[in-house]
Amino acid sequence: MFRYAPAQGDRAGWNKLAHECAQGAIFNSAERLPHSRCLPNTREGLLKDLKSLILDQRRKIVWLSGDSGSGKSTVAHTFAEELQRKDKLVATFFFSRKHTKRSTFNHFLLTIAYQLGLHHPRALEVIMKAISDDPALLSSQKSRNDQFEKLFIAPLQHLAMIWRGKIGMSLIVDALDEGTTSGTSHIEPFISILARLIRDETIPIHNIIISGRPWPQIQTVMLADHLADIMNVLRLDDYDSRQDVEHYMRHGFGRIYDAHDLSFLYPKPWPSFNDFTMLSERANGRFIFAATILRLVDRDQPHDHLALVCSMIRGSVEHAWGNIDFLYASIINSIDPSARSIGLRYLSLIVHLAEPLSLSDLHRFFGVNIYPHLLPFSALISIPSLSSSEVVQIYHSSLRDYLQKETNRVDVRSTQLHRPLATQSFRTMARLLKRDICGLGDPSLLHHEITDFAQKRDRGIPGALRYSCLHWLYHLQQADLDMTIRAQLLDFLEKRILYAIEVYGILGELVTGVNILRDARKLVATWSKDSFSGKDLALALLYDSWRLTLDFFDAINTSALHVYESALPTSPAMSQIRFTYAHVLAEATVFVFEEGLDEQWDCALRVVQLENVNDISAVSPDGSQAVIEVRDFLKVLDTATGCVIASLPTDNLDWPFRIHHNGSLVAITSPMPQTRVVHLWHPASGGMSSLALPPATSVVRGSAFSRDGHRLAIACFQSSSSLFGSVSSAISSNTTIEVYSTHSFQQISSF
Repeated sequence: MFRYAPAQGDRAGWNKLAHECAQGAIFNSAERLPHSRCLPNTREGLLKDLKSLILDQRRKIVWLSGDSGSGKSTVAHTFAEELQRKDKLVATFFFSRKHTKRSTFNHFLLTIAYQLGLHHPRALEVIMKAISDDPALLSSQKSRNDQFEKLFIAPLQHLAMIWRGKIGMSLIVDALDEGTTSGTSHIEPFISILARLIRDETIPIHNIIISGRPWPQIQTVMLADHLADIMNVLRLDDYDSRQDVEHYMRHGFGRIYDAHDLSFLYPKPWPSFNDFTMLSERANGRFIFAATILRLVDRDQPHDHLALVCSMIRGSVEHAWGNIDFLYASIINSIDPSARSIGLRYLSLIVHLAEPLSLSDLHRFFGVNIYPHLLPFSALISIPSLSSSEVVQIYHSSLRDYLQKETNRVDVRSTQLHRPLATQSFRTMARLLKRDICGLGDPSLLHHEITDFAQKRDRGIPGALRYSCLHWLYHLQQADLDMTIRAQLLDFLEKRILYAIEVYGILGELVTGVNILRDARKLVATWSKDSFSGKDLALALLYDSWRLTLDFFDAINTSALHVYESALPTSPAMSQIRFTYAHVLAEATVFVFEEGLDEQWDCALRVVQLENVNDISAVSPDGSQAVIEVRDFLKVLDTATGCVIASLPTDNLDWPFRIHHNGSLVAITSPMPQTRVVHLWHPASGGMSSLALPPATSVVRGSAFSRDGHRLAIACFQSSSSLFGSVSSAISSNTTIEVYSTHSFQQISSF
């Protein structure tokens, strides 16, 4: 019985957790419809081995390893349903490159915590208290270690008593490879966190089932020696799936036969024995091959489409059976050449988007109705109705891989595809951005004081504009640049950057906006003046926009119209943004300062009110993070929001200590002669490593990171003394620089 009734504030925290987590990553979510399940009497050998491992009382990780289209997700979903029926399912997370929240590891811990809270009121109570004590736990900027300890470990420890005696409690993580859109470097820390769960006997999770492609980056982590005692690998290729695929195809064709009422025209067996045998042989045990064929046939006039598929495949017998690339090529080559070229162009652009868009948003983004151009490719991509808000997306990630190979084959680099996407982002913003885009009207009202704020926001900022504002820099960074696209950037900065800042504030993406402005300035700084005559003006506007947003972050974040009413009017008298947007300044409705303004921005990038701060120890090179000492903790702050994103107790550190921060690693050293230990703290993962320097008479005086963070230089001061009568005095001294690898801790050099 559900005994815990959260207080109103706690309920708000729970509601926010439900919103922030990736609901679509839960195995039975509506976002994953239609759910793919193993048909009866298929995958019997694999499921039997998987069940045996789960019932084994050893604590373990099980890696379901298989190539694209081998049916890993179907097996994972089927097993999740079975575990749920037996009350042995702890939680699930199904990654997907097609959905933003499911394409990285950022929302994993929040999503698992949400599911833990649904298991028992005691777990919910623990989670709610943690959020109430520290609301920043729900921020994507928060330390993963803090989230892990407070939202994951703590509720699980309370569930341990409730689940005592249960064997086989399992966590399922599907499509690990699809969670790497922000980079494969996150795989190792992610698996390390899961390994900690298995090795901790107080945690009531006995099995973690992970499916993923056997990428080299994944294999290196999964097959590492230090995981050998807990890692069990089930390779889908070791199981003969040819009969399973044949059964799947018979079932699929039978459904098509009945749904289209073909019995009046074509007697059974349908397809014919020869056609079905040929298709089964070509599929060669690959589910994605069979699924693509069924999808192509399951349209109007299915018999004609079946004949087309069979004739295409029979026409190229020299290709390897079961090659999904050949099937994709066959389907694409069957499209009329006049429609194929432009449709394939839009399809290639769509798969390079940072996130999928609906048809209406694609229409706004590209400025043309691409629906008829995509229709011939409906066997390869999901195309919702024109009135639907559902996104256009490929059926399977292997199509993205195929298209990438094809563009490389014809010497079309992905950078050439990002250039038109950057161009369309600027064009979309040029068409749609304007002042007070949502009609909020009164700048004195905070967003939460406007009763229909959400409706106005959604009406005023369509998906295409939201996408363009959030991702123009993403495409610009990866594009082949020319004079035209640089001119578009300058035009955007001179005419619309304030409107974009307003949109960031309305969307609740002001932190993202700050990072975009900062990183865009870094990018433009690398361009030569020969290639971009407007470089100095662009750099000045980017800097002023960044400073304006930082200085008025809280005001704009809670009432976006303050970008015009307070931020711009009080900007420095000699700032470029004040000159460029003088016409906007003249329209200010609250007040305009004529005198008393500073000429330039002051040295303080951001003012954050804090209590009990002992010292400001270090700032990252880009100014986005600061390390401070607060009471008995080192804390990393996001300088834009003021949020604490990581913390480290200092009770085990030798005091006094010095701090150096390179943006991702924090080095902690002590100048005391008896201490020759350097601590390396990784705030994002919470990991801590220590480097014990060889004993010596030298004293550590300082340290510094290399630009890439891969090396750490340590300055050691050494002195010798001589006794003259009763006076001891130093007669020589020297400083040694010791360089170490931050990965292996091996000394590289010294001088």
